[in-house]
Amino acid sequence: MGEDAGLLRVLLAEDSPDNALLIQTFLRELPLSIEQVWDGHEAVSRFMDAAGPGRRPFDLVLMDVQMPYLDGYDATRAIRNVEARLALKRVPVLILTAFGEEDRNHGVEAGADVFLVKPLQKSRVLGVVRELLGLDDGERHDGGA
Repeated sequence: MGEDAGLLRVLLAEDSPDNALLIQTFLRELPLSIEQVWDGHEAVSRFMDAAGPGRRPFDLVLMDVQMPYLDGYDATRAIRNVEARLALKRVPVLILTAFGEEDRNHGVEAGADVFLVKPLQKSRVLGVVRELLGLDDGERHDGGA
């Protein structure tokens, strides 16, 4: 696992290169290893791969709603089904949407824990991610080192 061994793992499912770059830039100051995918199918596949025997699962999923092939709702449902089928610990899912209350309701029904409306604000993204991962301001998760 090398230098990423002490970092929390985040799966970012975002089909917009600009939004993906913005989110990764926001999160740069946190002790995270971010793996980005471009659609919902890829998100579910990577989540399942990481949950396999001898693998290191993700600690958080950031899921865009509108993506090709499989939207964020269906991808979140599929992730929750994988967790249930394999008796895995529930991983927080943060839904990212350009819409409002309707997406919140769909997100909750799909199994999301939190949702943020775009355009994203750095302080809000950092606050929610810190809360979901149990990080205090300035706290590092480095395996006790």
